[in-house]
Amino acid sequence: MSEILDGFGIHRSYFSISLLIAIMLIFGGGDQLNKIKKYISIIFLSVMILLFQSKMNAIILVSIFILFWALSMRRLPVRLKIFSTVALLFFLTFSGLVAKKRFAPMFERIENRDAFTGRNSTEERYQYLEASFALAKETPPLGYGMGDVNNLIKSKAEEIGLQRILEKKIYDPHNEFIKIYLGLGVVGLISIVILFYKLFYRAITNKNIFLFGITWAVFCSCFTESYLSRQGGIVPFLIFSCLLIQFNPKQKIP
Repeated sequence: MSEILDGFGIHRSYFSISLLIAIMLIFGGGDQLNKIKKYISIIFLSVMILLFQSKMNAIILVSIFILFWALSMRRLPVRLKIFSTVALLFFLTFSGLVAKKRFAPMFERIENRDAFTGRNSTEERYQYLEASFALAKETPPLGYGMGDVNNLIKSKAEEIGLQRILEKKIYDPHNEFIKIYLGLGVVGLISIVILFYKLFYRAITNKNIFLFGITWAVFCSCFTESYLSRQGGIVPFLIFSCLLIQFNPKQKIP
């Protein structure tokens, strides 16, 4: 499935985030759909995310399902509680079987880091982190400037001999928090942490599950992608976060 997106030049992680946002809005804002259409839509989008085999988005999907299940358990009658619990267990089992193909080799490679060849995504990410952490030790308090981060990653990869990064010619750290720290220093890192804290706090105090879910999805994605540094990430995040700060889909429009 991921090869299909690659053929259109679409990054599977960013596309999966869009599907996650759609699932969350259907969960609570899809009252205009009957229950059968609603659940079929959620199942279809969830299977799509799993088939795209984006590891982080699979983890986010599972965590969101567990969150919605836990919240719904408070108001469901006993029979529906049993049914929803069985459905969740079935989903977790199915997700584990589908994701096994991606996660099992990843853990094997992490355990055998000395045999890294840098020829797959897990080993590539490890090399990006290695270069980024080495550079972070030398970062001045106000950073190097966002425009210089990629060039500095390239220089550090050359210095410590990370050939796969040099062959691929992509020098992004693939971690938003690290990228902001390298570019803007401690001030930038504290700023982004405060941003997410404010969004989570607003979501929890207003009981806005959709703002919480979208913030959670983006927050997790920032550990494996420079999500907010790309137009495909920052634009939908700003649109949905700004809308949901002012409007909870569970509330009726006056």
